[in-house]
Amino acid sequence: MASALPVRLPLKHELQAMSFEERVNALMICADHHLEQMDLLEDPERSKPLSPWDRRQLTSHRGSLRRVLERAADFGIKIGIVEE
Repeated sequence: MASALPVRLPLKHELQAMSFEERVNALMICADHHLEQMDLLEDPERSKPLSPWDRRQLTSHRGSLRRVLERAADFGIKIGIVEE
C-alpha cells in the first residue's frame, strides 16, 4: 500500500468515535504501513549495510508498530504479525 499521505495512528478519542470495523481498519492501515517500511529497510537482497539514518528509521518503525499494537490492545483488538 503506497500512499503519498503520511500514516498517523489515530488518537484514542478518534478511535472511540469509530465503529469497531472502522477502528480495526484504521489500526491495520497503520500496522501495514510500518511493516511495509520495515520490509523495505530489511530487504535481504540489499547489497549495502544499513546507513545510520536507515537504522534510525527501522527503529522508529518498530517503535511505531509496537504503539499500534498497544493501542489495538487498549480496545480489545488483537493484531498478530505473521511471517509469510
